[in-house]
Amino acid sequence: MAEQALAPVARAWGASLGFVANFRGRWGLVTSTRQLVAELCNHYLKPTEQTASLVMAVQELLENLAKYADADGTFEFRLALDGGAPKVTIRTENASTEEHLARAIAHLERIVAAPEPLALYDEWVASSGEREGSHLGLIRLRAEAGLVLQFSSEAGRLCLEARGSVEPREALP
Repeated sequence: MAEQALAPVARAWGASLGFVANFRGRWGLVTSTRQLVAELCNHYLKPTEQTASLVMAVQELLENLAKYADADGTFEFRLALDGGAPKVTIRTENASTEEHLARAIAHLERIVAAPEPLALYDEWVASSGEREGSHLGLIRLRAEAGLVLQFSSEAGRLCLEARGSVEPREALP
């Protein structure tokens, strides 16, 4: 996008547009948080398949927080110009049991390293009936939403960040 074309985006988004929510004991807010993200996307992004996939990615990450976080979890959603390009960042951080962390890290290592995320997704879909739970949520972020994933784990906490390009609406408020 040309710099002149990004001027309305910069005016509408400011430095960034988004929010951070602490989910400590507030897991009932998963649905309303997803709805808020969907409304932000509807208002500021073009209604494309990519935008719909972005909302799906948010749902997957919120469900993971609700399902696996011990005590507290943080969710962050941000639209911002990054290096002159409109981007989205979705970040979660939470503590979990050693068992869940080990499984999540092994899963994420495989997802991040996959040269062909769609092929890995297809492989996991084909074998999903062979295990408890589908375990497809995180791979969907790469295979369907096209997001780049990064993660770290320290002191029993998992931090996951998903980033990608977005298409702002032509006429922004």
